[in-house]
Amino acid sequence: MGGEQIRSDRTGLGPVTRPAPMVLPGGHGLVVPAELAAELAAALDSLIGMLARPVPVGCRQPRVTAVILAVRAAARRAATEHEAARHRAAAWGHPTPVVVVPAQTPASWSQEITTSDAAGLSGLSQERWRQIAASGAVPARRVAGRWLLDRRAVVSREARRNSDDGGHDEQPV
Repeated sequence: MGGEQIRSDRTGLGPVTRPAPMVLPGGHGLVVPAELAAELAAALDSLIGMLARPVPVGCRQPRVTAVILAVRAAARRAATEHEAARHRAAAWGHPTPVVVVPAQTPASWSQEITTSDAAGLSGLSQERWRQIAASGAVPARRVAGRWLLDRRAVVSREARRNSDDGGHDEQPV
């Protein structure tokens, strides 16, 4: 299992290596906290030991799959690397800090508003904005059962609605 370098400018310790993501046979992935890797490896060792025991005649012999072996190997490597990192941190007298930065979101997300927001910007109800979104008349998407509408499209539609026929092209619902 290789590693990737991450910057550690804040500590002055230079580049730090962390495990690279591992893809298991069949394209499966698994995320396990480093603190639990040793326990997972030990549990899989026990499982593999139990599966290797002979079974009574007429019973099907359980088998150890390549995925189980790959997970055990990855857990062992992760446990070893985690323990080594703990020793390095102890040698420096302080743990390596973790820097958390806000997630970057697509610019379009900040331009999305709820049907409630759209109703507040217009003379239409939330229900009417849900109908408009469902019809595809404005760019919108459903997230967790709620409609998110493109703010510019809502403002533009409301401006058109107010300029056409004195604002009577659509009835509020």
